[in-house]
Amino acid sequence: MSDRVYRDIHSHTGTAVNAGSFPSYSFAFDQQPTDGGTLTITRVSADATQLTLKSSSDTAADHRRLHNGINNTDVLIGDTLSDTYKNISTAINTHDGLTAPGVSNTITVTVSGDINSATGVIVYENEKLTGNIAIAVAGGGSFGLTSAVDTAGATMAGLYTTGKVYNGIQGTGAVTVLIRDPDKDGYNVGPPHNQITTATITLASGVILPIQTFGCSGTVKVYN
Repeated sequence: MSDRVYRDIHSHTGTAVNAGSFPSYSFAFDQQPTDGGTLTITRVSADATQLTLKSSSDTAADHRRLHNGINNTDVLIGDTLSDTYKNISTAINTHDGLTAPGVSNTITVTVSGDINSATGVIVYENEKLTGNIAIAVAGGGSFGLTSAVDTAGATMAGLYTTGKVYNGIQGTGAVTVLIRDPDKDGYNVGPPHNQITTATITLASGVILPIQTFGCSGTVKVYN
């Protein structure tokens, strides 16, 4: 028998539950762009950021340089496609206004493959939103996108909306709950990871199950 005292009862009326997901767009180029080509990243909000690819520049984003400037939208075309991908990632991730953590309408960019031999670019929204990122290229010769994978995002649903963390749940029968995924860390490093997942549990009438939940599909009472 537990000697824990629960408090702050919240009665929750169940709705559909969704752990949500981050929109992402993965792509590569079919060839090296030429000077003046543009890469436009349009976020779910429809706000767009245009990067200009430069064949030579002392200020364009270059992963080999420590300082690339703030809010840089020029990208140096690398000696190889791999270098160009890394330079695109550098341009975005040194752009304070585009990557600020905890702020809506921001993105993170990383490379596919590995940092030594990048094979493409992956753009993530930093917020779970229903919708898609759009990527477009123009100018710079006849280069285009290849290996594109456009993954729609989804907004979380079924959340408790009281702004509290609940560590006990009571109800009857099988319900789907939102819980933290213990295999995902909580550090703000790299692309966003979905730390929330869904699980189906069975509740016994009159019993408080001592687990942390963030939302539920059933009509339940939750406690902290």
